[in-house]
Amino acid sequence: MTQLIKKVPKADLFLKYHKVLEASTIVALLVMIGTFYAFKKFEVGTKLPESVDIKIEVIEIPPTEQIQRPPPPSRPSIPIEADDDEMLDDVTIEETAEEQGFTVDEPEVAEDGSIEVGVTQW
Repeated sequence: MTQLIKKVPKADLFLKYHKVLEASTIVALLVMIGTFYAFKKFEVGTKLPESVDIKIEVIEIPPTEQIQRPPPPSRPSIPIEADDDEMLDDVTIEETAEEQGFTVDEPEVAEDGSIEVGVTQW
């Protein structure tokens, strides 16, 4: 069978781990403090100029003017289908068509209720 092996306290490194860690931290801190006290003076090889001449140029900028844009054109009206034939008599197609050089014939109502308008160009 297997025998259990006991650790020998003299050979066990874990028992001394905390003491060794504390001692090494103290030694490292003492070395760093001693180094900083030994080399207190620090000299830089380059020297900065004592006075800096700063020249500021002022340029006059004219105030900007915002140009007013013309208002956007109004939205075109949406044509609505007329329910009554009486409203169709108020429509003046002749004026706009004649301005463009067209002649508009009288509207004719077909049997199915649709309206036909004849247009001829001069």
